[in-house]
Amino acid sequence: MKRLLFAAAAAASLTLCAPALVQAQPYPATPPTTDAMPGHDIVGQLDALKARVKGGFEAGNLSQHETDRLYREIDRIRAVAQSDRDTSGKLREHDRVDLQGRIDGLSRSIQWKNAEAGAAPAPMAMAEAAPPPPPPEAAPAPEPHRDWTLDEREQWLQGRIDRGVDDHRLSGHEVVRGQGELQAIRKEQAALLQRDGGALSPEDHTYLVGRLDQLNQTLKWEGRNPPPPWATGM
Repeated sequence: MKRLLFAAAAAASLTLCAPALVQAQPYPATPPTTDAMPGHDIVGQLDALKARVKGGFEAGNLSQHETDRLYREIDRIRAVAQSDRDTSGKLREHDRVDLQGRIDGLSRSIQWKNAEAGAAPAPMAMAEAAPPPPPPEAAPAPEPHRDWTLDEREQWLQGRIDRGVDDHRLSGHEVVRGQGELQAIRKEQAALLQRDGGALSPEDHTYLVGRLDQLNQTLKWEGRNPPPPWATGM
């Protein structure tokens, strides 16, 4: 009789515990989102930067010419971001890094009318900030005979194309061609870095430098096209 009572009690105990065991099972994890920082994705940063430019113009800290230039560049980056997305609407990591570099470079290039306006914080970056752009063509580099990195050369050429748009030294066709080729070089650099374990081989570095030089030489400028600063030992 005692054995029967013990068996019945054990069965009742298992029955009571069953719902708790079922409830303790974890639900499937939510798939990771494309953006590591909600509200600070590429589109969010562009929106924030555009709002910052608008506020700077309304406050008298940006000229009409500078405001128009920044609006054009923001729309250009937005178009590149849209074209880089795959069929599911996501950006690949090297495309995201490229776009982040463009946003950071554009934010640093803003010509404010006073230092206080320029001290406003830029949109929060998702990727590592790109290196600062080299000094303007007319100003000598602070350190002579330095070795320009690929990122610096790409930033310099991007700035030169942007200035070509502003002073009408490049036609619309040449701007589109130059932007497309520069983007292709950046993508190939990212692919080579991934293939080589994060460090370019001397052959790959020389190849990419040659493509940048060729792009600079073949762009059809209105007027004189001086050589890049790294070719003159600056």
